[in-house]
Amino acid sequence: MKTDSMLQKPEYVSTARRGWRGYTRAVCVTSVLHATDGKALLKSLMPDASRDDHAQLAEMHADAALKNKTMWNSLVDRQMVKTFGRPFKFGDYKVSGICRDEFDERAKNLLRKYAHNGGTHHTLAIFHRMAAGHTHRTSISFCREKGL
Repeated sequence: MKTDSMLQKPEYVSTARRGWRGYTRAVCVTSVLHATDGKALLKSLMPDASRDDHAQLAEMHADAALKNKTMWNSLVDRQMVKTFGRPFKFGDYKVSGICRDEFDERAKNLLRKYAHNGGTHHTLAIFHRMAAGHTHRTSISFCREKGL
């Protein structure tokens, strides 16, 4: 499964030392347990980035998350029609990330990729927005206004 190259940047995959902020394992930006830790780690890994840089990166990641969400929705709709002969309904969602186990393997792999990448972009959008000086609550609102 090919991962989004934007998510493979060193600042997103670099790990903080074991024991950083009380973590008993090494953590990267997307594996922290609290949003303030994600913001702090992101800022420490990108010391030269300004608030404007973080705001632009938040926009970019929110747009990428929305694109993954749109592609996931489109593929689920096509697979529901192909498999069951009808469009997707809320109650059809049975398996996390892939919607239905009856879908073909290629579609399930793509759905996993879209769900994973979309979630990671969403998380990074929130952390970058926080690094740009916004609170966690307003960062989440920013993403909601984008359609996430």
